[in-house]
Amino acid sequence: MIRPGDLVFYRVTPQSGWLARLIAALSIIFRQGSGPINYSHVAIAEDAGSLLEAWWPRSRRRAIDLGNTLLEVWRISEASEAAAREAAAFARRNLGQWYNPWELLSGLFRMKHASICTTFVVRAWKSVGYDLAVDSGSVIAPNELMGANMLVRVSDV
Repeated sequence: MIRPGDLVFYRVTPQSGWLARLIAALSIIFRQGSGPINYSHVAIAEDAGSLLEAWWPRSRRRAIDLGNTLLEVWRISEASEAAAREAAAFARRNLGQWYNPWELLSGLFRMKHASICTTFVVRAWKSVGYDLAVDSGSVIAPNELMGANMLVRVSDV
């Protein structure tokens, strides 16, 4: 079951939409590290039925599509339910924020893919003391969150 604070990842497949495939391609070009790119987007669960996410042009709330077979749910293994609820509350308080295009560009200039969706999730969890950024201080792609070593897979949605 999806709980507040869970991370919801969107897998990339050959059948994914053009935007997801483009994000994956850019991630390969501008990222650090190696291995396949499996994810194009990440959001934080507000509850069992809704997501909080950074999506152009502003962060927003939307329903979780429980029929979407490209979704995976992951949880911070060490976090209490109270911390997870507070991370989701932080994200909720930051709904409506505009994208920062300079942050995207700075990621490209550092030769690292910058993803605003991950920044949104990382900041929410950092507000309760969990730093998911693998390379401290950097903006990371959804796939790179898997290097945090504190995530455990809950299930596919």
